[in-house]
Order: sequence, then structure tokens, then C-alpha cells
Amino acid sequence: MQTPNSAKDAPSLRNRRAHTMSGQTISQHTKDRLKNMIIKKANRMGGPGSASGSATNLHQQTTSIQNLTWTPPTNGTSEASALQNSPALSAGINTSPHFEPYPLPSPAHTTNMSEFQLRKVSSEPNLKMRIRARLLNKGSSPVTQPPISHPYINHRQLQRSDSDVPPDMFLKSPAETPLQPAASLGHLPFPPNFIIPSPSLPNLSNGPDQLPMDFTSLMMQASLANFLSMPSLFKNPFLPNSIVDPLDASIPGPSSGSRPTVKFDNRTFTSPLPIGGYPSLLKQQLRDLVLRRKSLVREEPEDETLVENFTQRYQTLAQNQNNQLKTGLAYDAAMSKHQCLCAENQNHVEHGGRVHSIWARLQERGLVDTCERVTIRKASLELLRLVHSPTYVTFFAVSPTACLKLDPSILPLKSFVQLPCGGIGVDSDTYFNDANTQLATRIAVGSLVELASQVAEGKLRNGFACIRPPGHHAEKEQAMGFCFFNNVSITAKHLQQRYGNVCQKIAIVDWDVHHGNGTQLCFEADPNVLYISLHRHDNGNFFPGTGAVTDVGVDAGKGYTVNVPFSGDTMGDVEYLAAWRVLVIPLLEMFKPDFILVSSGFDAAKGHPAALGGYELTAPIFGYFTRTLMPYANGRVVLALEGGYDLTSICDSAEECVKALCDDGGDISALGTEVLEAIPNKSAQETIQKVIAVHKKQWPCLTGLQGINTSELHWQTISQRFSSLTVRSS
Repeated sequence: MQTPNSAKDAPSLRNRRAHTMSGQTISQHTKDRLKNMIIKKANRMGGPGSASGSATNLHQQTTSIQNLTWTPPTNGTSEASALQNSPALSAGINTSPHFEPYPLPSPAHTTNMSEFQLRKVSSEPNLKMRIRARLLNKGSSPVTQPPISHPYINHRQLQRSDSDVPPDMFLKSPAETPLQPAASLGHLPFPPNFIIPSPSLPNLSNGPDQLPMDFTSLMMQASLANFLSMPSLFKNPFLPNSIVDPLDASIPGPSSGSRPTVKFDNRTFTSPLPIGGYPSLLKQQLRDLVLRRKSLVREEPEDETLVENFTQRYQTLAQNQNNQLKTGLAYDAAMSKHQCLCAENQNHVEHGGRVHSIWARLQERGLVDTCERVTIRKASLELLRLVHSPTYVTFFAVSPTACLKLDPSILPLKSFVQLPCGGIGVDSDTYFNDANTQLATRIAVGSLVELASQVAEGKLRNGFACIRPPGHHAEKEQAMGFCFFNNVSITAKHLQQRYGNVCQKIAIVDWDVHHGNGTQLCFEADPNVLYISLHRHDNGNFFPGTGAVTDVGVDAGKGYTVNVPFSGDTMGDVEYLAAWRVLVIPLLEMFKPDFILVSSGFDAAKGHPAALGGYELTAPIFGYFTRTLMPYANGRVVLALEGGYDLTSICDSAEECVKALCDDGGDISALGTEVLEAIPNKSAQETIQKVIAVHKKQWPCLTGLQGINTSELHWQTISQRFSSLTVRSS
């Protein structure tokens, strides 16, 4: 290393130190690269006919490279001029404005970055080589690869999927001007490195094999620059139905099947067509037009017979739609968490084991799999306010503590009752638990509302809601009889408001052994809701003491509350069958409801003590009742569990009801011959006669001709005979 003696030599020293190979002789690595360049250039320039000459020149150039030395540049010369002034380089390499010191990578010769591995002591020159190679690769045009190799061009075949269509494909129709290599570079009216402007693909240089054209035509193709920015549309230009569809199969192109092509027509191809047009595009448009007209012809019926057949088929499908729908089931285990603070179910007849046992029975019989379980939704406070007062809803649906700041005179409950078990309740029967009662009651209401809504919307055929606590005793501002919110009444109000067009008239049938005092009070003035209740009354001495035969409604709803209050003797299947055929069925036929809700309490079934029911109904009769309701309201029948406390009885009864909803039960023959041939007792006959006497003016259909003092079998026989008779006019 030399030390400069003056400031004048400082720039020369800085240049020498900044050079990659700090020495007088070029490194062996650079010699090898220059040698490869000379060999490749000789192969390109020599051609197949000058093999001997190229060999001689190669030997001379190789010898010159072996003796090639580096001449440091002076102060007035640059590093590039020093290389050009070297005698060895001037003898072996022809200077060119398009000088490329490194070959472009190609599929056959891929640039190996291992040649430019960073060196620990001298990393900068290797870094420059890597950057230069990257720039050369980046600057190469992805659309200039000619279909036929040219002796003067050795670019690599770039694989950029964004643009595989050469620009010359857009100049003329491929069918008219198939691709042919240019005879010479002199025939081109533009420089070989001419660039087509593109917003997304810069430096799109054209090779010498581009089709000849004038400069005006080329400039008119600038309108296609927008489509060069949509590379996915031109992945494979030679597939059928593409925008360029050559008729000459010999034209080379990429392999088919790489990506589906996109067809353009005059509705989507907004850019102007190139000069000359596309015959294939015109053919495609004509083909599409013919296909559309053919499809229109096929869609139009040929004669009136086809129209009639189609109408009949549509009507048949509409009639069978209900048969294809499933029965819905509503249940959630969270309702079982409503329990007394004592946490002892044996101290209370109404507990979570009721719904748990019914659901287990339905699962055991496979009915859960047959039906469709609805999604459970917790009822909103606005929904509860459809029937109950806002203060009442806040007290029992949120928490009693939320009403501490309210006036005590407006609270629905002055104080809780201390129960013998240690818990608290709103009365001696109805326990309350601030930790879980609110959630269970809101889920019970929400489950029934969701089930009825899906039936009204036509998503389900019918349904059964296995819910608790019950609700038909709950009044506007009074919780009683295990009930907090009136599930059925809230659901009926929701149907009237939300689905008034399909649920204008609603019938509520309550066969719970206890009268539904809360439901009656809710709709006693509504002529669009028919409430029918069959219950034990005992002249007002059975809970809740309401539901006398004279309770018929008020104002506009007078006559739309029909109570069948049994008193006296113990009632069974025979007495209920007589009331059903003489009262319930004629009322439904005349009222013609759009929706039927059933307060399905099973505490009238056999197995309940006298204090809770005391009647002797069997499980099959509940299935029969359900089956006879299905012909009305277009089959929109939804049952909601109310009372019923003997686990065996309520499980059997619920199973029969769900089977009837699924058209797999409810036959009257299941009641047995003894029941069908028996005559109802005197107490039941008197009750039925009282109901007819009170309501016959409002309901002329209540005539008693169905046979109050006859057996069910006798009436069925007579009705079948009358149905077979025909009246002939003379």
C-alpha cells in the first residue's frame, strides 16, 4: 500500500480504495465472468456457419483475458473509461449502447445467487452484483418472449402469470395474421426496444418478432393499456371461448387448463375494439344470442295443457308442504334451575324434574330426533309487557331490588311469604328465588314465542313446548299458582302484533284441570281470541275458584270466553269426550281460527291426588284431542306445558301429544272399547247442557245434537252413516 505525498493524490487514493479489488491485477473471478461473456457473444454473432472463426477468436480473446490487467484511472478518467481503453477489452468485445455484462436468467439457466455470497472481508462488491442482477431481472419485459427463438435474442422465458398474452395478439385477429418472425429488424417502423405504456407493467419492451404495423395503429392500441392491468383475464389466450380464439391450431401458445378464461361481449367489454375487429368475438356473441333465444323458447309453454299441468303440480306441492314440515320442540335445561331456596324438590310438587322427565321420555322414544328442536331465546322485557305491567315485569323479570325506589303501593307484591321449608314465595304455593327464577321464566316465555313464530312463518308444521314454570294463572299484576308470566297469553299477543295477516283469529284451548284465570282476563274483551277451558270447578271450591259457566267475556269479547266447569262426580275419558264432541269441535268449526294455542296441562290425568286434580283421564285421550285439533287452523297447533305433577302421567301424556303432532298417534281406538261405549255421568251432562244454554245464542252451532247422553261409539256410528247419505231432488 502506498501513502500519498500530497493532497493532489488524495482523490486517486480514495478511488483506489473504494474499488472492489484493491490491487493492480483483476481477480480471477472477474476474468472468468468476462470469459463467459465473450464465449456467449461469439456464439450469438458467429452462427452455425462460422464455427472455426469463432473458435479462433475465442482462443485470442481467452489469451487476452489471461493477461488482462487493471489500469488504475487517472484523475481525469473514470472507471468505465479505463475499462473501455483496455486493449484486451477493445480487441475482444464490441462496445454497444445495449451492453449487458451479465446474461439474463432463463428456465435453462437460472441465476444462482450462490455466486454472489457475501464475503466477510469484502462484502460490498458482491452486494453490488446482487443488486445489479436483481435490477436486470426486474427490468426485463414479461411479454417480449417470442414464440420462435431468434438468433440475436437470448432472453429468458419469464413466467409471470399476470400477463401471458403478447401485445401483438391485440393488433389483428390471430386468424387473419398468424404469428411469424420478422424477416429483418429493418422492416420494423419503430425501434426494437420500443415500450408500450402500461399502468401496472412498466418497461414492456417489444422484441424483433413483433408484427409489422405503422406508428398510428400502435398508438391506437394504447386504449388496451387498461386490460394490461387486469392480468388474470389473459392467463391463457388460446383456450376456447376466450377473447382471442385463433382458428389456426398450429399457432403456438401456452398449455390449456391452467386457468379458466373470461369471455367478453358488448355488454361487459367497454374498451374500443382494435382495428380489424375480432371475428371470433362476433361468432361468440351470435352463439350466445342463439342460445338465449332457444332457452326463452323452452321456457314458454307450448299450449294451455302445459300451463294447466304446471298449475296443478304447483297446487299439489303447496298442499303437501305442511306434510313435509317437521314438528318443533322447545326445551332448555336452564328452566330446571328455578327452584326453592330449600333446594329440596320433594317439598314442592312443581319442580325442575317435571320438564327433565318429559324431555328424557321424548329422547327415549326417539321423538326428539324425529322432530326439530328450536333455538331457545330469552324473552325481552318489551315482550313481557304485552300482558303484564312495567312494574310487574321489572320486579319478576329483573329483580325485586330494582324496585326499591318505587312507591310501595304500586309494587306487585307487598311482602314475600315465609314457606314451611325455609324458602320464600309470593304465596304459600309459589316459591321464588332471586338467583334463577327470572332467567327460567324469561326462557319459558321466549321458547314458546319462538316456537309459535316459526309455525306462523311456515318453518314448522306444529310444535310442543316443554317449559316451566307454567303461566295460565299469572295475571297482569299478580303471580300465583306456580305462575309468574302468562306464557300462552304473551305468545297470543305476539302473534297478533307480529303475524296479524296470518293470525287474525286465535283459539286458546285449555285442558288443564285448573281454570286459566290469567288467560281469561287477558282476552275477555277481545273478539279475535276464542278461549275455551275445560276444568274442575266444583261450584267455585276448587283452585282458583274462577271459570264459572257464566263467565263469557265482556264488551266486544262477550261470548268468546267459553268455560266448561265440571263439578260433582269424578270425571274421566268418557265425560271429556262428550264435552269435546258437543262443545269444543263445533265451536272451532264455526270460529275458524288461524292459529291454535293449547294450555296443555296434564294434571287432569290419572295419578294426581284430589288436591291437585283428582280426575281420571288417561294419556291416550290427550293424544286424541291433539289429533282432532290438527284439521283446523291449517294445522298450526302449538302445545305449551302448564300443570301436571305426577311424573309418570305427564310423561305418558306428553308422549302421546307429540306422537299425534307427528301423525304417529292420537287414534281414538287407543282409548279402548270400554271408554267408547260408556255414557257420561249426570254431572258432566248437566255441565254440558248449561254451557249450551248460556252460549247457544252467540254460537248457534251448539245444539247438543251430537248426543249429550250417548256414548262416543254410538255417535261415531251415527255420524258416519249421516255422512254417507246424499240428498236427491225430485
